[in-house]
Amino acid sequence: MPGRAPERMCVACRERGTSENLLRLVAHPADGTLVLDVKGKLPGRGAWVHPTARCCQVLESKPNLLGRHLNAPVDTTALSARVRELILRGVTDGITMAAASGSVVGGHDRLISEISAGEITAVLFANDASSRTVASVRRAIDDAPVEITAIDSPFSRADFGRLTGRGERAALGVKSTKGAAFLRRQLRRLKNLG
Repeated sequence: MPGRAPERMCVACRERGTSENLLRLVAHPADGTLVLDVKGKLPGRGAWVHPTARCCQVLESKPNLLGRHLNAPVDTTALSARVRELILRGVTDGITMAAASGSVVGGHDRLISEISAGEITAVLFANDASSRTVASVRRAIDDAPVEITAIDSPFSRADFGRLTGRGERAALGVKSTKGAAFLRRQLRRLKNLG
């Protein structure tokens, strides 16, 4: 079928998934250091893993499992933390790209309006958002006609403002547009990582 992403198997759980939902790992040819291959294009033998806490923990506890797939001994210490850092970098880049394409909504009233209209698929809360703002947006999410994911992020209101090129934002809404596809994928990964 044209346009369909190729399927891969996770080395930790042995479940199949598309390359979009898995993360490729490779051993650096010079020193065997484990490299997270974000684009899935680095040369050499690779292994695929779900970027979830469960699968990363399996590889951390059984480094030989990954080593066998890569034909090289690798250090899987703190793999979950490294994957989380990578995903957060992706979320950061995704917010910037989505904001540039007009696919991110900020400002309380506009966000509530867009949620009610079914235009928002995900909401990110700043780590320093007021409890009143969070409660108000969550009420709107509960009344929304579509399923919306709410994620508490490690970003502050100032971070959201800097990433979107606007003033401080307590919450950002992510639209279901093409311009936010990368961000939505990174947010799914962040949610799955826990």
